Parts: sequence; structure tokens; C-alpha cells
Amino acid sequence: MTVMQDFSAIPLLLLGSMFLVSLIISPIANKFNIPRVSLFISCGLIIGQMLPEQLHQLTQQWFSMIANVTLLIVGYLLGTELTRDYLKNYAKVVSISTIAISLTTFIVVCSGLLLLGFALELSAILAAVAVATDPASTLDVIKQSRLNNRFTQILQGIVALDDAVALVIFSVVLSVVSVLAIDEPQFGPLLHMAWELSGAVLLGAAVGALLVWLLNMKRYADSQQQSVLIESLGLILLTGGLSLYFQFSFLLAAMVMGVVVVNFSDDSQQHLHELEFIEQPLLVLFFILAGASPILSLDTHIIGLVIAYLILRTAGRFVAGFLLPKQALNRQDRHCLGIALLPQAGIAMGMALLASQQFPEHANTIITVTIMVTVLFELVGPMFTSFALKRIERGNNN
Repeated sequence: MTVMQDFSAIPLLLLGSMFLVSLIISPIANKFNIPRVSLFISCGLIIGQMLPEQLHQLTQQWFSMIANVTLLIVGYLLGTELTRDYLKNYAKVVSISTIAISLTTFIVVCSGLLLLGFALELSAILAAVAVATDPASTLDVIKQSRLNNRFTQILQGIVALDDAVALVIFSVVLSVVSVLAIDEPQFGPLLHMAWELSGAVLLGAAVGALLVWLLNMKRYADSQQQSVLIESLGLILLTGGLSLYFQFSFLLAAMVMGVVVVNFSDDSQQHLHELEFIEQPLLVLFFILAGASPILSLDTHIIGLVIAYLILRTAGRFVAGFLLPKQALNRQDRHCLGIALLPQAGIAMGMALLASQQFPEHANTIITVTIMVTVLFELVGPMFTSFALKRIERGNNN
């Protein structure tokens, strides 16, 4: 029996190949100043077209688990950026900017789709989905740029808060659309929102407090600071599993956990560096498998809706930058902030699946459009983020 005949060898060959792809992509990205995320997703698109059906199904089975683990670690590390000093300096501007960008995006997308003749419930749902941003690719572009200034600090804060705001808007939209559709009060989505957000905060705070205790205990028990990587990963994954089981926002729970740890542990730097080493290989798999997701068959109606969504969401982000208050950011930074938030994935798909269950008559359209725009925004969105960062850097150097 040859190696290729042994099906158990194929997953190892695929995983090894995906990791080795980064040896080619990372130097190319650095040399030509191209976001790694876009190249990884492009590579995934090629792999997805080349794989036989059986292997394609295998990669799809992996994607859900790898995406959850990756987003959990990304969310946790994102939360650790929200230190007391950061919140003191940026909490106000981040909150104002996030709400302004989120509401502007929703209004532009919803009103635009309505003017183009699409149904109210479909327009409102897709507009709510448009609010969500992908933290993984946005943060990866920031890390690749190696910039650390006021703009990148605010951008990271917005990415951290954005998904929570998106969940609130989405839940309110589902509730309002349900009332308009059946002329009866529907409090299910609002109750689900309250359960999802409050449960995530409580769970993240509780598990974060437990990890703080472990970090402090090991630090004082051993002057050489024993590694707590295993305990950290265990608690992060446990938080994700409990969140999914009880239908909490697992990304928000992970972020709250990170906020608690970074603000209450005596020393978390070594612990965070260890998690960053784990994060990198997971990001490679996450983006390649995201690109390998299936491209659904499209008709003229869907293609038109996808194009309209892409244009309107981009316009909404861009316009939002002009509407930010002057005290929040200077003029150049305001113009760049909106387009830096174009990447979209993760929570957008979750919203689409939930909306499709509540409005089965629009299920195929919602899911198909969301998959298509997610792939496209993940492909080109990081390029806009990179462009915005370079423009800010040039402006600061002049």
C-alpha cells in the first residue's frame, strides 16, 4: 500500500502543505507590501478548486473547529490590549467611533438596498450583517505593518467593540422585522441578545478570574515563572465550548476574559507571548481554509445583490469616517478609519445562519450573499486596511 493509498496520510499531507505555504507567502507579502491575509485566502481559493470532492468535504469539517479556536485566541489577545491605561486614553474615542461607524454602515446599506427595490426584511438583515468586522485579518494586517500609533490603537479598540455593537444592532433588527412581518410583538431576538451578551460577560469574567489566580499562584510559587500555556489554552477553549453550548457570544466571552487577565494579573507578558506563538499557525490554517470555502451557484438576482452589498458597505464605511467628531481623530485619520474596517468574516456568518432560520423564505439568498461577500471582503478588505495604515504613516512622517 502506497502512502497516497492510505487515506489517513492525506490530512497530514494537507496540513503540512498549508503550513509550508506560509514560507512562500510571507516573504512575497513583505517584499511587495501585500497583506498576507489576502494571499492566504487566494491560495485557499486555488486549493478549493483543485481538491476532489471528498477532500473538499474534509477541509470544510476542519474549518468550523479551526475557525472557532482561532477566533477564541484572537478575541482573548484582543481583550488583553484593553489595559487600564488604554481605556483611560481611548475609551471615549473608541466608543464614539464604533457606534458612529456601525450605525452609518447600517443606514447606508439598508437605505441603499431599499432604493434598489429589495424587500425590507432582506435589506435590514443584510445591513445588520454588514456592521460586523473580522478581527483576525484586521489585527494581522496591523501586526504585519509593525505600526503602533494612535490610529492603530483606536483601530484595535474599535475591532474589539465592533462585534458587540453588531450583535445589538442585529438582534434589534430581527425583533423589529419580526414585528413588521407578523404584526405581533416578538421579544425572542431581544431576549436572545440579552442572554448572549450578559452570559458572555459573566462567563468571561469568571474564567478570567480563575486564570488570574493560576497566573499569580505560579508566579509566586516559582521565581522562574512556570509556563501556564496548557492551563491558559484549556480555559480559553473551555470558555468557547461553554459559550457555544449556552449560546453566548464566544468571541465576547474570550475578550472579557482577556480584559480581566491583563488588568488583574501581576504579570501576564510571558503568558501572552506564548499564546501569540500558538496564534500564528492557527491563523495560517484559518485564512487558507476560509478561501477554500465553497462558492455557491449564483443567478442574476444574487449577483446584483452581492454587487450592491459590496458597494454600499464600502460606501458606508467610507462615509462614516467623515461623520466622526473632530475631537475623536484628525481629518486624515477620520478619512482612513472607515476603509480600514472592511474585512468581514466570523460573526457575519453566524448572523446569516440565525436570520435564515427565522426567515426561511430568504434563507438561500441571505446565506449565499453572506458567503460571497465574506470571501470577497476577506480577500480585498485587508488591502484597504493596509492602504489606510500606509497613508497614516506617510502623513505622520511628513
